[in-house]
Amino acid sequence: SYSSQLSSQLKKECAGYAEQGECSRNPAFMLATCRTECDAWERQHGLRIDRNARCVEWSILGSCTEHPEEMAKQCNTSCTVHERCAKSTYSGWSVGICDKALRCEAKDK
Repeated sequence: SYSSQLSSQLKKECAGYAEQGECSRNPAFMLATCRTECDAWERQHGLRIDRNARCVEWSILGSCTEHPEEMAKQCNTSCTVHERCAKSTYSGWSVGICDKALRCEAKDK
């Protein structure tokens, strides 16, 4: 079927996608399609990517602070950005600006 051919073709591209940073840019798709390559990417780069499509939303709502252990496992990227925003001494940061940065960084990484 076309669907299985497409899936097979995507699997062949997984290593390249992972090297291009797609595991952190598009974790929902990549973890569903290319988990092995994303796990290897994490090990190689010493980083952990978000494991849930709702991580940005949860981090903005304060879950990184309220549930740090679970969020560190599920939403490492979003919580890292959230923590950077919270610690920023730049006077121009506001909750709105930080939320925007979080969304953009999660989308662009």
